[in-house]
Amino acid sequence: MKIKSKKQVRKSSYKFKNYRAIIFTVGLILIIIGLAFDFNKLFTALFIGIGGLLILFSDIRSVIYGED
Repeated sequence: MKIKSKKQVRKSSYKFKNYRAIIFTVGLILIIIGLAFDFNKLFTALFIGIGGLLILFSDIRSVIYGED
């Protein structure tokens, strides 16, 4: 079993943070779409709900502050 160097560990954690930031952005875009376009109430609620869940899932503090 190889021991990973610190650089490799740091790179993998950065990659994961990048994915969380992408998930956060997608959630934000979904909420904006739900609010901007005049869909049925069901579709608006769906867009806002899914976007909000994605933002919660992305753990906003770790995206902003870069914490693990």
